[in-house]
Amino acid sequence: MYPGIELRLYRYVAALAEELNFTHAALRLHVSQPTLSSQIRDLEVELGVRLFERTKGGSIEGPGASGTRPWLT
Repeated sequence: MYPGIELRLYRYVAALAEELNFTHAALRLHVSQPTLSSQIRDLEVELGVRLFERTKGGSIEGPGASGTRPWLT
């Protein structure tokens, strides 16, 4: 884990990687969709890498998310 990054954010990334949809992941995590989206965006800024490509219908894993999944399960 990266120092300073909360475990909660790893859970957010894992749920979004599995659901590939911000709304579905937010429901699963019991948070609002805007909260999840802003937390993921803040994490991407902190890491300096785009983890997810946002689309109108959901999201698709970006190049920064590949290889992270085994560490999240």
